[in-house]
Amino acid sequence: MKNLIIILDSLFTNTTPQFYLASLLILIATDVAGFSAILVKYYCDNRKKHYLLLSVAFLAGALFYIESTTIIYDATSTHAAGFVRTIGKQSNPAIFILARQLCITSVIFIALLAFICDVKGHDIWLKHDSIILTLSVAWIIFIYIAACYFYKYAAMPSPVDAAALKKLDYVRYGCSGLNLVLFALIVYYNDFNSNVWNTVAALTLTEMLCIFILYAYGHDKIFAWNMIRGVKVICRLVITMFIVYDALATLKKVCHMKMYDGLTKAYNRSYFLEEIQTLLSRKNKKEGFCVLLMDLDKFKAINDTFGHQKGDVVLQEFAQVIRNCIGSRDIFARLGGDEFAVILPSASEKEAQYVADNICKNVAKISQLPSVKLPNEITTSIGIYHSDGSENVKEIIGFADLALYEAKREGRNRSIIFDENYFSITT
Repeated sequence: MKNLIIILDSLFTNTTPQFYLASLLILIATDVAGFSAILVKYYCDNRKKHYLLLSVAFLAGALFYIESTTIIYDATSTHAAGFVRTIGKQSNPAIFILARQLCITSVIFIALLAFICDVKGHDIWLKHDSIILTLSVAWIIFIYIAACYFYKYAAMPSPVDAAALKKLDYVRYGCSGLNLVLFALIVYYNDFNSNVWNTVAALTLTEMLCIFILYAYGHDKIFAWNMIRGVKVICRLVITMFIVYDALATLKKVCHMKMYDGLTKAYNRSYFLEEIQTLLSRKNKKEGFCVLLMDLDKFKAINDTFGHQKGDVVLQEFAQVIRNCIGSRDIFARLGGDEFAVILPSASEKEAQYVADNICKNVAKISQLPSVKLPNEITTSIGIYHSDGSENVKEIIGFADLALYEAKREGRNRSIIFDENYFSITT
């Protein structure tokens, strides 16, 4: 343990300019990653305006860190040998670090108020994105201008000026107090239910830990400031990983909802039509493809007699039967209600009818399943259309629907391949 303390003391006391620059660049990268990830969360659910405010807070943090980086770079480029002394005399990133902390904590506080209003069901005046962005940018610019003024005219202290640093203690401890209030409110209102707010709570804890380090090692400001930088880098990397992971998980969930039907886990209508269009746009259309359009016979009677919950179970079992009868390359979708469709790429009419007949045979077993147990046999009718790629999407669906209508007309519980004669039957 003693050796570890010696190593840490040596590491954080004898840092190089490269350490400062590298740590700031990492912190900028984590802020940009946090901004992007939370913006993705907002894109997935734009009703939650607090996500937009949180993303602005991360962006503001990156902007202030960029300013600190330019100050340090200017100092190191001309006075690399006396880096610490140069920072103390000619430039001072501390003011921008404090301005950053004040800016992001205030924006996070507003985001938390928006979150609390959302949780309690209260209407808030921050409804429009333009209002939120305008006010947030105006506030960030105000803080930045104030920081530039104090940096230029107020002879701000540096990490090596212990006496002058005490003049900033009230600002630093004020920020720490605000972080403490934020942490308490986040825990109280979020109750660890939101991953985003959990990570924000972890960020406030990190800031409070840094203030504690500065207070505990007040006798050695250089060591304290360098240790704070190391702690921030490590904590921010870990926290940002959680933020990005949560954003990717949310994006995956939203994409899944846009592609799949929630009840049957089949593709939805939009995805199905897009896949037909993709097949039509292929250059090589010689083999063509088959579309199967099907629904359950007299499904409305099942809903009316046994209830919609039983009807949902029947639809789920019906979907599973179809899934078991097709291949991994085939596209299976629910178009709506009890209407389903399948695309069989490169299949002939004979192959498509074999698949359709197999579906009809297995659907008849659904009524005897333990999860269903219906007194009457369940059947399906299927319309088949083989496309050579010369039609459009609407025509393909229409022809398959005509074949399905003919299957119903001929007595249901069967599959029918489209024929030109169906035009005269239906018109």
